[in-house]
Amino acid sequence: MIPFISGVIVGLVVSSFSSNAGVIYFVVLQLFYLSNGKFSEALLLVYLIFVFSDSRSSLLSFASTAKILFVFSLPYIASKLNSRYSINGTAFIPFIVYCFVLVLFSEVAFTSFQKTLSYSILLISSPLLLSGVIETYGKIFFKKIIVLFGLILFIGLVLILINYDFVHLLGRYRGLLGNPNGLGILGIVFFLLFQAVQDKYPDLFNKKEITVLGILFLLSLIYSGSRSAIFTLLLFYGLRWIFIRSTSLGIFVSIVSIALINFVTIDWVGIIQAFGLQDYFRVETLSEGSGRLVAWTFAWDKIQENILWGSGFAYNEYLFYGEHALMLSNLGHQGNVHNSFLTLWLDTGLFGLLLFFVPLLRLVYKASLNTQIAIPIFICFIFSANFESWMAASLNPFSIIFYFTIYLLVLKREVAINS
Repeated sequence: MIPFISGVIVGLVVSSFSSNAGVIYFVVLQLFYLSNGKFSEALLLVYLIFVFSDSRSSLLSFASTAKILFVFSLPYIASKLNSRYSINGTAFIPFIVYCFVLVLFSEVAFTSFQKTLSYSILLISSPLLLSGVIETYGKIFFKKIIVLFGLILFIGLVLILINYDFVHLLGRYRGLLGNPNGLGILGIVFFLLFQAVQDKYPDLFNKKEITVLGILFLLSLIYSGSRSAIFTLLLFYGLRWIFIRSTSLGIFVSIVSIALINFVTIDWVGIIQAFGLQDYFRVETLSEGSGRLVAWTFAWDKIQENILWGSGFAYNEYLFYGEHALMLSNLGHQGNVHNSFLTLWLDTGLFGLLLFFVPLLRLVYKASLNTQIAIPIFICFIFSANFESWMAASLNPFSIIFYFTIYLLVLKREVAINS
């Protein structure tokens, strides 16, 4: 890891002088890794570029350009990491083909094509990458990527003392991510990956390492103030506790949880105020979801105009960042749909939503045959994605970890343990 980290540090120094120089440096570094068979480092670098691209810092601005190039290295790495462990990488082919057809009817065809292509690469490459790294590197790869996550959190916390403004946005802590909620999502997806890794490789981390990672995670999560991330964490432990005692009850509670995510009538404001945490949880914005209800209502209205077919990837951006941006801003919302499922429905229609979720639910079913934590992990991913649109996008630091986690759970226990 030290040579890898050293190479990244040199690249950040280069990018501090010029964003274009940073792009060139990291592309050359990636080509070096690929040409020398250092596929573990190449995959870690792709991921790190995804993380950097989420930042608002000018120092990391090179990553927004670099990630467009880096995503094409994923299928190449997957092809080189040959695996004898077969994971069905064709499950999403109908969804991919359907989305490419929608490009023909898109209002923003070129952007739609780009986003469809990048998501297709993610869907096809993820299972091959996951099985490939297990076959080639074994469990040590997961330790590397989780340690990398820990370093990202550690650097962010240290920068509070060195450069407060660099890691804060409007007074809220965001670490190296673009906003506090992004940091919360990053923490949750890695927390869930860590649970899956611990389930497969219970001896991979010792108690001291788990303690350090736990402290970094909790400090970052609490300091970010991401409500959805904190509630997702509580949901996981609640569901895991239930599943340990009764799988049937756990499945029932999971189904009810999904059904009630947007319709629950619990008085969260009253509960939070009773504990004196109204300032921390920003209860003045809780009932409106920080503008999310505006976005969800608008998205649902637009979905009903074309409920079955959709208008292709990037259609949500065309609506939310185009002619309707000012109107939505006046209503108290800025940004996108803030809901992965409404985003997918808006972009790909009901047919696209079904083509996406049917194979995904099949994977979760297979995973549930291997371990009791599969469904709690999946429900927590669903809960997180219900408040942000990360699952409907590809070039972010969240979606690839989601697919890695699901496919890791799908792999048979004995395959993972013997790696």
